[in-house]
Parts: sequence; C-alpha cells; structure tokens
Amino acid sequence: MRRNSVVNANRIYADEITGEIFTGRSDPDAKPFHGEGSAPGNYFVSVLIRTEYEHERIILDSQYKPDGLNDGTVFTDMAFKLFEPLGNVRGVIYDMALKAADQDRVGATGRHVLCKVPHTKGDRIRSEVVGERTFTKATRSFTEVVTAIDGCPTIVVGDISGEKHVVPLIRKQTRVSKNRMYNVFQIPDDPIVPLSKRGATTLIRVFSSEADLTAGKPRPRYLRSIPPNDPDFSRLYGLREDTESMHNDYKSRLVNRRARSVGLARREFDLRGYQMHQMLVALMAWKIRTGGDVSEFLGQWEPPERALRRKAA
Repeated sequence: MRRNSVVNANRIYADEITGEIFTGRSDPDAKPFHGEGSAPGNYFVSVLIRTEYEHERIILDSQYKPDGLNDGTVFTDMAFKLFEPLGNVRGVIYDMALKAADQDRVGATGRHVLCKVPHTKGDRIRSEVVGERTFTKATRSFTEVVTAIDGCPTIVVGDISGEKHVVPLIRKQTRVSKNRMYNVFQIPDDPIVPLSKRGATTLIRVFSSEADLTAGKPRPRYLRSIPPNDPDFSRLYGLREDTESMHNDYKSRLVNRRARSVGLARREFDLRGYQMHQMLVALMAWKIRTGGDVSEFLGQWEPPERALRRKAA
C-alpha cells in the first residue's frame, strides 16, 4: 500500500512498506499551497451551519478554490446563494481572510459579519478614528471623538486627576434601514466615566459608505458590527473557526491525512461523502437530545419493485 497517491511525475519511488519500486504519477488537478514544500492537493472552501449543541453542525456547501481567487470571496459567493433558501440568516462567521470588500457585500444585505481584526505591521492592535459622534442622554447631547480599537468603538475620558482612560462602548442594539446596518452604542455605567455621560448613546454605521470607499478606508478594516469584546462575539465565534475545525476532522479520517484519490472530481466526491456523514451525525445528535422523530429520514427501505407490489396489493 503506497503511503501517498499524489506524487511527482517522472520520478522513482520506493514503497516504505513493501519495498516496491514504482515511477511517479502526476495528478493534473493538484496544486501546492501554503508555501513551498507543501504536499500538492486541492483547496476547498466550505459553508456550514450549527446549533449551540455538540455535534449539531452540517456542511451546507463546499467548493474548490481556483488559483488567484481569495477563499473569503469564494465563501461569500456561496453564502449569497444560500441566504434566500435558508431564510432568516442573521450573519456569517469567517476568519481574517474575509477581506473588507466581501464583508461590505454581506453588510449591504443587512447581515452581521463576525471575524477578528488583523493586526497592523509589527503585530500592533489596529486603531482607527471613526470620527466625532453626537451622544444623547435624556434631553442632553454632547459630542465625543470615537476611535475603533481592535474592532470596538471607544472614547477617551479623564478622571479627577487629569489622567486619560480609554473606555469601550457597549453595543445595545442593531438597526437595519434600507439594508444599511447601524449599531446603537452606549457609554457604560463605569465609575471612571463622568456621571453626566454614563448611559448616553450614539448611532454608528458599521459598513462602508461610498465616501469611505472613495477615500480608501473601508470600515470593515477597523470596525466590527459585533466587536470582539461583545458577549455575543465569544458565544458565536468560539475558540476556533468552525469550518477550519470540520476540515481538520475530515483530514483526520484520511490515511496520513492525505487524499487517497487522484483528480479533483474524485476528491470532491470524497468530500460529499463526508458531508453526508456529518448530516447523519447531526441528525442523530438532535434525536438523542430532543427525542424527535427522524423516521422520514431513516424509514425502512425496500427495493422499488417490492414496494410497487406491496402498494398494488
């Protein structure tokens, strides 16, 4: 048994188990990625959905990533095709490979995008001035300069000694108007904040306007509709991006974590098999948790000709 079915052409290899000598075979569809020295293969991008319960997640779609196309763009294209048939999709989650342009595409549909903000050069936390905003509290209003730090809008307040403090704002509500998303952010009830400003709110648009794009400063580069300090972010995003975890689980089921088939069509067929496997796992997990009826999916099967004879009788 050869340890790897994807090898270079016109080279001589020895099987590590049997000692068999064989010439290399070429997979015309395999492409190296993740740097020089990686084994050749194919890059797939998947869209999945999950509940908050263990094992209840399924792959909705998977697609091969062509060369020269960002995987976040492939993901966004697939997600757009799923928004309508799935119905009430409130947002998407991806890693930092989801560029600002694709985040704006999702945001223009009135949906959230959850992903972390990439650090700037030198591994520094990204900081960008959003602008001067008007805050209101009862009948009083005032202005503050808002700065987005690591995706979260903040203001600076001074204490009685004159020392300055950065205070993150709290997301209280999300509003969508004509597919434009706005967040209501509130100044927290924190002892460091002057009493007259605590609880005041402001409205901030979280995706790019035409002016932002013209200026070359798209908002998703530095601002998040659900910031990482928001309780909903950690609840939804989790410790590891879900699609990456599922792809790792798929590879863990392969011999030596390598595909045993040659050609893109065969590997895609393998992946569809894993997709069906995950559907069954999710179905059984849901049944165990809820006691729900799954007979329509797992009813007793019989050959078509036998079923016809039974119905005729």
